[in-house]
Amino acid sequence: MKNAMILLGLWIGIIIAAYSIVYVNNEGPTPVEVSSLERVAARTYADPSGRFELVVPIGWRTEEEGGILHLTDPLEEVEGWVVCLDDLAAVRAIETAWEAVDPCFEREFGYFEELIPAPPEIRRVGVVYTAEEGILSYGVAHVVLEGTVVLLVRGDLAACQGRGADDLRSLGESLTVRWE
Repeated sequence: MKNAMILLGLWIGIIIAAYSIVYVNNEGPTPVEVSSLERVAARTYADPSGRFELVVPIGWRTEEEGGILHLTDPLEEVEGWVVCLDDLAAVRAIETAWEAVDPCFEREFGYFEELIPAPPEIRRVGVVYTAEEGILSYGVAHVVLEGTVVLLVRGDLAACQGRGADDLRSLGESLTVRWE
């Protein structure tokens, strides 16, 4: 009986060891786990009027100014705005949004791009402006039947392409038009 208990104990020990080797990750969190933690740590901003929501990257500050959401990265090298307009003409809405946040904005189009719209959008357009003095500027218009939600971004070119690239990508991807 004593030998049977020792063998049973060994088998249970082997099963527990095998389970821990296969299912317990001693190297730290997986990319999926990190992504989930970042999503929880980031804040979701919901427009008080129900027109849009977006996930604000970790460390970014938000401030509402006259119905416009202003976003600033932790190092203040990149800033963004979300502007809601009644205009259904995408490019004109982007131009109007720039006038609202920076009346002195006078850059030329670098290129214009039709993007794949996500429901309930009927159209999504991106405009990138020519870089001047190491500054990147672009706007994306999300057109729905009720109006247009415009995301504008301006910042240091190196910050936008380097460290802040993931934040900007997640900011743009997380913008969801609701327009209730």
